Amino acid sequence: MDKQRLNALCLLLLPLLLTEVTADGKYFHILKTCVLIDEGSQLDVHYRIQYQYNGRLQALYNSSTEKVVGFTEYGQIFADEVNKDPHYLKVRRNDLNTYCKIYAAAMYKETRGKAVPPVTRLKSVKSSSSGDSVVLVCSAYNFYPRQIRLSWLRDGVVMPDTPSMVTKEMPGGAWRYQVHSYLEHTLNTARDIRCMVEHVGLQEPQLLHLGRPV
Repeated sequence: MDKQRLNALCLLLLPLLLTEVTADGKYFHILKTCVLIDEGSQLDVHYRIQYQYNGRLQALYNSSTEKVVGFTEYGQIFADEVNKDPHYLKVRRNDLNTYCKIYAAAMYKETRGKAVPPVTRLKSVKSSSSGDSVVLVCSAYNFYPRQIRLSWLRDGVVMPDTPSMVTKEMPGGAWRYQVHSYLEHTLNTARDIRCMVEHVGLQEPQLLHLGRPV
């Protein structure tokens, strides 16, 4: 039987993506995700947390093992500390049992069979502020339910929110939705910029690109 996965979005459950940007432009963010796997007779639920610094994955928590695994020197130190902390593990279990098994599961059951995947498009237009830059427009149309996430990736790494990024949600009519994300980008042939679309109607995240580096 086909498995369907749902990434629970911050708009519905909890602030899943927490980002802090330092004065020198470096950033640290935490991405919390509920993963629901529909196996027909039962719903398997997992909870994961990614700890990233400046676009690099430092550590990963997985509810399946109830442990944090470190991938860098800092990540390993962090993992050693929290894996011995009973309060940290208690909070993670509470997140799984409350946000994922109750809220995310309820949303999944409500929308299962009703979800409509988005029609997506990525294009570039001239920037009005600078002659050597373009505005990339990532669009998703006619989807249901409303919860959706549009992210920008530079060379395969998720970019943090900056003033150059703008996301606008608009009514789509007939209980459908549309959203557009704008990224002003200086032309640079060495960069590969893509837009990632995540929605319950998609079997996996969809990556959009212009077919050439920008």
